[in-house]
Amino acid sequence: MIGKNCTFLLVAMAVTGAALLPAAADDVDTPKHYVFAHYMTCFSASPEFYQREISLAQRYGIDGFALNCGEWKKPDKSGKLVDTRYVTNSDRIFQAAKDLNSGFKLFMSPDFACIPIDEWTKSGVDDMYTRYYKHPNLFQYRSKAFFSGYAGRPEKYTPIAEQLRRCGYDFLLVPNTGRNYHPMVWSLETVLSYFQGGNQLDGVFYFACDGTVSDLINTNAAGRRGTLFADKIFMAGAVPAYNSPNLRDFRGMAGYCSIWEGIIRDQADLVEIVTWNDYNEDSNLMPYRWKSGDGNAALYKNHYNRDESCLDVTAYYLNWFKNDVKPEITQDKLYFSYRTRNKNTNQVWDEKEKRWVDVRFCGFPYDQLHDDVIDAVNVTAFLTADAELTLTIGKTEKTFKLEKGISSCEFPLESGVPRFQLRRGGQELIDVYGRKTIIDQPTQENSIKGGHLAYRTWISGAAAGSVVQTLKPEHDVQIGAAPNDQVVFATGKLENSPYNFRITYCNPSDRETRLTLYADGAPGANGEQPYYFPLFLPPTGKEFRTISFFWSLWDKTVSLTIRNDQTTNPNLSKNDFNDYGTATIRQIDLIKVNIFTSKPQAAAGPELVLIPEGSFTMGGDAEPDEKPAHKVNLSAFALGKYEVTNAEFERFMPEHKKRRDGYSWRDREPVIYVSWTDAARYCNWLSKQHNLTPVYDEKKWTLNLQADGFRLPTEAEWEYAATGRGENRLYPWGNQPPEPALGNFQLNKSLSISPKRTSSTEGGVSIVGDYLQGASRDGLMDMAGNVAEWCSDYYNPYTNAGQTNPCDQQMSHHRVIRGGSWGYYNWSQRCKDREFNNPGYPGYIYLGLRVAISAEGYRKLNGK
Repeated sequence: MIGKNCTFLLVAMAVTGAALLPAAADDVDTPKHYVFAHYMTCFSASPEFYQREISLAQRYGIDGFALNCGEWKKPDKSGKLVDTRYVTNSDRIFQAAKDLNSGFKLFMSPDFACIPIDEWTKSGVDDMYTRYYKHPNLFQYRSKAFFSGYAGRPEKYTPIAEQLRRCGYDFLLVPNTGRNYHPMVWSLETVLSYFQGGNQLDGVFYFACDGTVSDLINTNAAGRRGTLFADKIFMAGAVPAYNSPNLRDFRGMAGYCSIWEGIIRDQADLVEIVTWNDYNEDSNLMPYRWKSGDGNAALYKNHYNRDESCLDVTAYYLNWFKNDVKPEITQDKLYFSYRTRNKNTNQVWDEKEKRWVDVRFCGFPYDQLHDDVIDAVNVTAFLTADAELTLTIGKTEKTFKLEKGISSCEFPLESGVPRFQLRRGGQELIDVYGRKTIIDQPTQENSIKGGHLAYRTWISGAAAGSVVQTLKPEHDVQIGAAPNDQVVFATGKLENSPYNFRITYCNPSDRETRLTLYADGAPGANGEQPYYFPLFLPPTGKEFRTISFFWSLWDKTVSLTIRNDQTTNPNLSKNDFNDYGTATIRQIDLIKVNIFTSKPQAAAGPELVLIPEGSFTMGGDAEPDEKPAHKVNLSAFALGKYEVTNAEFERFMPEHKKRRDGYSWRDREPVIYVSWTDAARYCNWLSKQHNLTPVYDEKKWTLNLQADGFRLPTEAEWEYAATGRGENRLYPWGNQPPEPALGNFQLNKSLSISPKRTSSTEGGVSIVGDYLQGASRDGLMDMAGNVAEWCSDYYNPYTNAGQTNPCDQQMSHHRVIRGGSWGYYNWSQRCKDREFNNPGYPGYIYLGLRVAISAEGYRKLNGK
């Protein structure tokens, strides 16, 4: 029933054509997880420009935009509510998404940090939520319309949500929120408090920006953990860099990679990247810089500049996140970043006051640099194979050996322009310079106070590969000597793709040159918002050098133009709109950038490692229950490479999810709170899923070892594999004593009775397979540390007699446990250490399982 409190909503529906019908269900073929970018709608643009933004986001796999609005409807002088530019811009973005018909999703995110939204909450947010309720591009999640918000306290959303729901709107509300203060870092208690007191929140979003990388990772983890316990939705935040008054050092791309890996480990429901286009703080993904008649906006052209490196890395991790599969690295790539001054260069030029000031003590916009900020050039490499990177600044040179996959290195910040040379087997793959000069002494040009410019981190990329087009004039062309002079390059056929631009130039002066690169073909490029990229060309002396960056082109692109932009508009020239300096342009090389992709894989059984037949001496004399040592012969069998995880076990027992807690809560962490009988039932269930014969009689709990199904390993099989198949290893990795890099264990700390404790007990499991150095001879992971593991045998004393394929079925009160845990069971981590416990009790925090299967079962699984 629609009551009198819904009058305003009915008006909104009449205006927008909305109907009070259930929201459309999720598309069947959409991914399980979604990734959005936070999009500030304060920048007005044409519909074609918004189509360009959407196309670029989808090119890299981003599913949609969260439309952040600092205003909405406001009263004019007569008191009548009128639309602000935020309404107009949001309408245009929704229309652009609809016209593209590419499945791009949008949802609203009112900004409660802004006074207008806070003051006009009722009229603004009601309309914001209802205006697009039935729009085909409004994001639907779990078959409900999805809405968010920034910075409002939970009670801010409650009356709005209650009224909307009374009026028949079925939606999910998942905002970034806080209490009377807005904590930078969340604890578990912080997250749980957001859902108390009758609040209408269906989940929370963490706006991950201001904090160290460790802060951001830990808060995303607290958000995921808290929402799991509260049965709510969690939208994690990822930020590529954060250049604000409170500068955070992300160590180049390494920090962004770590944030994403944390999100993937935590298995957040959704991700929102902070941001697409926050040019003031430059945490954005999008390299476009605003160009309009607004004198203030013109500043963005000069100083705010990043290529598409962060978008490219985003594609790698969002594919991994959405598909649960790491993309294959098919192209060698470097991403390098650095500030143009060290953190102790405190002088900046105050253009308004026309004087030098100390940035540590001046007013807004100020910059703060802390002890964690380091003076370094940072490089992250995605490599198809091992390679060598030589980094040179001035006369200082250092070579780094980088391994296949993802690796990072850093080089002390020195004055000059960094050079990056990547080689493999003597072959040069990449040889480029940075796009900005690291200064020795501040000048007015490189020390402008305002917008956090002086200490900005500059990021660029370079990719190895064949040059698909070389664009060059008949002879070298000098640009910049005359206003608005230019050189035009006709391109051949191109794809809708990012390209690694390599521009070879010479700048013999002692100052940086800035020109502008334009491309046609992008939506709206020939209209009021041209498609361009600011070229910063450091001094080169008399030689020609090559700068590198990633930038997208369209298949409709037919020309590129490099121009010296000048204007007579006093507002623009006052704000340093004009290009400056001269450079001689030799050529542009285009190398296609392969965007990372992966495809979801069908759910499969556990990853198994085949263990060949053999003999070994089982037991020893370290503990009484390990005697007597005796010879054992074993047929071939297979073991799970990893311990069984929460996600795997809960396919069999969904109700187990309620048992997750701080000791083991992530999907990929080993399952705990599992009795021996639970573990045996899981093995039988897994056998049936793969059309194999179950091993366990679930009434008598006897074993049929001739069956080809999954089971728990026998005690002999477990020790044989752990000790290295006859190598008699003391620990799975060898005889080296346990240390932190080898496994998740506490050793003597787990038996400590000291009353001195930190705020956190710091106990629990870790993701399976985290400790690569602790692998067994056959690559089995976590056979020491993480959780101890149930075995099939009853716990009884050993005998002297040699045995073949033993599994002790002489009934006793206990079943065998093997392998050290993160805490108590087998805390010594020795391979021969034996433990035991009641098979019916599911309350152990240190205990899980690993599956085994006969060689015959292994052959059947592999179709042999």
